[in-house]
Amino acid sequence: MKKRLGLILALLVLICFVTACKKKDSATGDITGDMLASIDGDTSISTDMIAFEENDTFDSSWEEKEYTEIRLENTSLSVTDSKVKVNGNTAEITTAGTYRVIGSLTDGQIVVNAKENDVVTLLLDGVTLSSGSTAPISVVSAEKVILSLADGTTNIITDAATRAEGDETTAAIYSKADFTINGTGKLAVNATYNNGIQGKDSLKVVGGEISVNAVNDGIVGKDDLQVKDATISIVSGGDGMKSTNSESEEKGFIAIDGGKISIVAGSDGIQASTDVIITGGEISVTTGGGSEKAAVKQDSMSGRRETQAVETNEGSYKAIKASKSILITGGTFLLDSLDDSIHSNHTVIINNGVIVASSGDDGIHADTAIVITDGKIQINKSYEGIESNSIAISGGEITVVSSDDGIIVSGGMDASSVNGRPGQNRFTDTEGENKLLISGGIISVNASGDGIDVNGSAYMSGGFVTVNGPTNSGNGALDYDRVFEITGGTLIAAGSSGMAQTPSESSSQNSVMLFLAGSQATEREASIRDAEGGILVTYSPKKAYQSLIISSELLKEGETYSFYRGDTKVMEFTISGRITKAYEEGAESGRGSFGGGGFGGNKGMRETPPDGEFTPPTDEMKKGNRVKREVESGYGSESNL
Repeated sequence: MKKRLGLILALLVLICFVTACKKKDSATGDITGDMLASIDGDTSISTDMIAFEENDTFDSSWEEKEYTEIRLENTSLSVTDSKVKVNGNTAEITTAGTYRVIGSLTDGQIVVNAKENDVVTLLLDGVTLSSGSTAPISVVSAEKVILSLADGTTNIITDAATRAEGDETTAAIYSKADFTINGTGKLAVNATYNNGIQGKDSLKVVGGEISVNAVNDGIVGKDDLQVKDATISIVSGGDGMKSTNSESEEKGFIAIDGGKISIVAGSDGIQASTDVIITGGEISVTTGGGSEKAAVKQDSMSGRRETQAVETNEGSYKAIKASKSILITGGTFLLDSLDDSIHSNHTVIINNGVIVASSGDDGIHADTAIVITDGKIQINKSYEGIESNSIAISGGEITVVSSDDGIIVSGGMDASSVNGRPGQNRFTDTEGENKLLISGGIISVNASGDGIDVNGSAYMSGGFVTVNGPTNSGNGALDYDRVFEITGGTLIAAGSSGMAQTPSESSSQNSVMLFLAGSQATEREASIRDAEGGILVTYSPKKAYQSLIISSELLKEGETYSFYRGDTKVMEFTISGRITKAYEEGAESGRGSFGGGGFGGNKGMRETPPDGEFTPPTDEMKKGNRVKREVESGYGSESNL
């Protein structure tokens, strides 16, 4: 396999993409580039890691070529060539070639023990093979073994529930050589001892319809596990798909390039010792019984009840997990996880795809950075929605529902990070390096804690962001430590008023903070209108709110605007500086632009109401002409996967 490209090659494309839509005078341009370039080069990840050889593809002309037949005859077996050694009900293959296996055997084994440079093809042509003592298929030695599934056949492999002392076969199909599964037939693996299919070198699945039922892990490749255009169904007591080599930076990865994959796992769904690369396919993962199994915790300080999975050294229940980085460039995902839905101990990069996730903990988590340039991401349930040291969003449609914070940068002091997660979530920002960068995309946050919580600085130069923030005053729709500078895009953030923060005075785009009298009901649409009655911005929160932040290029210095609830005019205000504050009669102000976020104070009550509708302003919007555009909500249904 070719050496993986350095991360800088993969990220140069992202830097160009992310910064292309930014204004040249925006503070975010250099910061985005610096953030991406600062990611350690030892986490190199690229789609070039996906590599299939010519003989990985099924040879449909096998019948026209010479092959040796191994016939299974219920309680015995027979062969047509002396190249296969028979010892009782064990057939041992010792040389390269193609071997057709046909029939049924209730207690037997096929062993490949060839030379180190031999390539062996095992063609399963309607096979039912069980063993009462070991793995029915075991590869001891070869350069490569190809397990081909003949067209129109169903093949069933079942191993013994125990092993004799010294038997190293830890799976029903076990290989110490490079191993490829291909073809157009079906393969059912019943692993009653440990793992379903396990390769101690490279393991590839190229085509076929494969089902695995395993007491422990489903499909395991040590150096790499690569899947292309296969249909795979896994039910496992342990991990679903797994790669285990953590000693080499160029190995231990999982790559998925198309196909249909369904995993119901007792532990992690897809777990790599280094990287996960997914370029396409339909992927459904449920872990640990799903997000509904997450514990409901009681905060003794505030009385808040919140859902959060607890991971210990004995258990991990993530849908997609990488010890290094995750790269997603396409595919559809339906993820229901007891723990994080997408988790990296380093970096998550999402360039495209449709992701629908329900999580008992974080929706998307990376210890170092999350970069989103495109795609549709719908986090229907989470403790915290999107969490990392630094987050850059330049495109896509993102919806987040969370029982705590929605989008959080460097949130290492909350319960998610300190309960049983050794070596992970150790966020710090002593140098002020942690950033939230938004330069594009449509982002909707519905959070019971802080809507956008940045323990560092935030910079927004584009995009359309709406926040349905908390209803209790221990949190705010915006919460940041240093600055929240806006140079472009549209921000609408509704929430409580006690901890409400405005964007920073250093912004180059105008913002208004409206403090309202009492908690506002959600039945009536809120709108900002100009002096002639033209509607500039509308928003219909689905949660009660007491403060409303609006930042838009349509808010002009010296101009007077009105705030309406439904058709009722509530107040007028005149834009006078970067941050304008306006108060409904009887309203109380929050902390406004004073002070910083990140106190980790009392969080909101657990609730997951639907997101609000909103109207992003466009250049074509005319005075008095209302143009509505609503975020799509239909793409996240299971039926669309």
